[in-house]
Amino acid sequence: MKTLLFLSIVSPLFTSIIAGFYGYRLKKHIIGWISSGGVFLSFIFLLVLYIKKAFFEMNLFEWTNIPFKINILFLSDRLSILMGLIVACVSFIVHVYSIYYMEEDEGYFRFFSYLNLFVFSMLVLVLAGNLIVMFIGWEGVGLCSYLLIGFWYYKESASKAGVKAFVVNRIGDAGFLLGIFSILFACNTLEFNEIKNLLNTVDPQILIFAGIFLFIGAIGKSAQFPLYIWLPDAMEGPTPVSALIHAATMVTAGVYMVLRLSFLYSLIPEIGYFIALIGSLTAFYSALCAVKEDDLKRILAYSTISQLGYMFAGAGLSFYGKGFFHLITHAFFKALLFLTAGIIMHSLNGEINIKRMGGLLKKLKHTHLLFAIGALSLSAIPPFGSYFSKEGIIHESLNAGYLIYFILVLTSFLTSLYIFRAYFHVFQGHEKVKPHKEDKRLVYPSYILAFFAIISGFFNFRGHIDSIFGKTEIHLHIPFILSLLPLIFSIAGILSAWYFYDIRKEQEKGFIFELIENKFYFDKILSVYFVNVLFKISGYLEKFLELRTIDRIVNGAGKISLLTGKIGISLQRGSLRFYLKLLFAFISLLIFFFMFRYI
Repeated sequence: MKTLLFLSIVSPLFTSIIAGFYGYRLKKHIIGWISSGGVFLSFIFLLVLYIKKAFFEMNLFEWTNIPFKINILFLSDRLSILMGLIVACVSFIVHVYSIYYMEEDEGYFRFFSYLNLFVFSMLVLVLAGNLIVMFIGWEGVGLCSYLLIGFWYYKESASKAGVKAFVVNRIGDAGFLLGIFSILFACNTLEFNEIKNLLNTVDPQILIFAGIFLFIGAIGKSAQFPLYIWLPDAMEGPTPVSALIHAATMVTAGVYMVLRLSFLYSLIPEIGYFIALIGSLTAFYSALCAVKEDDLKRILAYSTISQLGYMFAGAGLSFYGKGFFHLITHAFFKALLFLTAGIIMHSLNGEINIKRMGGLLKKLKHTHLLFAIGALSLSAIPPFGSYFSKEGIIHESLNAGYLIYFILVLTSFLTSLYIFRAYFHVFQGHEKVKPHKEDKRLVYPSYILAFFAIISGFFNFRGHIDSIFGKTEIHLHIPFILSLLPLIFSIAGILSAWYFYDIRKEQEKGFIFELIENKFYFDKILSVYFVNVLFKISGYLEKFLELRTIDRIVNGAGKISLLTGKIGISLQRGSLRFYLKLLFAFISLLIFFFMFRYI
């Protein structure tokens, strides 16, 4: 069984190497299927482990034991294997879609090499048995996101977006490292099972410190406020990359880390409430931003930020099962929405502005159906998957009071409003751009995601996912109207979108819409008061600290070395007479020194 776990991790790495180094020797589609096969093998191996309930630790080798022991350790348990299955399943479908979506691209082989490396890094992260191995996977997905977001590096916008994602994530990673070091200081180990057994003996203040800084890492990776700014720009990459980042890799890493360390956050509920509050406010804010966005992929990007906020709200309030359940359902319907967005763009020669679309219902019938399934699932309309996961988080949030509950309910209204605003702009009204015939090769993989988007709500049958975290969650009895309120608001959002954007075809005008369109000027404020200030500080440090201090010290040390060398060279004359003179001079100095000392 350990062999299966090892193979499930390295299969995507092996096919990444084949695509990157030997792809040019084979036909494009062959490399595409080989790359997809590597991910499919990972799925099969993990599925066998899950069915067999083969849960164990696999220590590949000891990295170091000075001053503390670090193993390259992988963990097979219900949480890691189920998460790995979601990663491999969605990634395989995206790979198959990409075989045909990217077939005209000159960087085809490079694309699949990066894509498989991305999956490998994510599997390392989710199957890690300690924080060091998790950090290796954590940095791996960060690197791959940079490579894939900036895949079309010859476009300045794509290049800048890749750099932005990389830099912003480094801010979060600094916090993540501080959290790891604090855990190491407190427990003298980084292995999850050992940490779990030692936490009750650790000073609560250290736990709070660790919990805060680990969550800062999650904020960066999972694009929560204020480090969400990289994710909308990440849409510069190819659409399959967007689907993979938003559904199964990268942004889910932060949520998964909090879930993996649930035993830590359960001991610091005050930090948990802070996580839930950040998550709920991020969900509301990003949903507002999506309402006035016209770029179809950016609408879905803000949607991802919002849905991740729901997951953090559930995890922060210690309803880890509900948070993980929503992560699973979200993986399917968000990948579906991105792939259908790719079909729309493919049919409209790359058009992405929803206001330049319209009337596609008759021409793109399959795409319309797929997008509608994704939109209804995102809106949490029964019986679609997220109705059971997202509404579960909202209902359970009442255990922490009404504040988070009402924020999440209002977000439900906004969610339905923005996604069906996009739906009516794209598929209803008059045809503005004549579309090409939809590519059935792109449609078929999307139908698989649509199937899972519908049935995924039953994955938590009898609390199967809730039970992963080893405790029975408290279910609060709430009034009937409050239990229906989220669904009522979701339906109200759909009806509002239908009325304003299909019947009246209203144009959003006024101060509020201008404020939302500019994302509440947060990006501009961040640029003026943070980025520009950092540039000025770095310029000052470069001028006065680096050039006038550090460089002078370094250059001075070099000049002293040169001078010393010249003096040494001048003494190496090869003349016996000169050496005897130096010897007698040195002896004379010694005699003079001792005479002066004892007189």
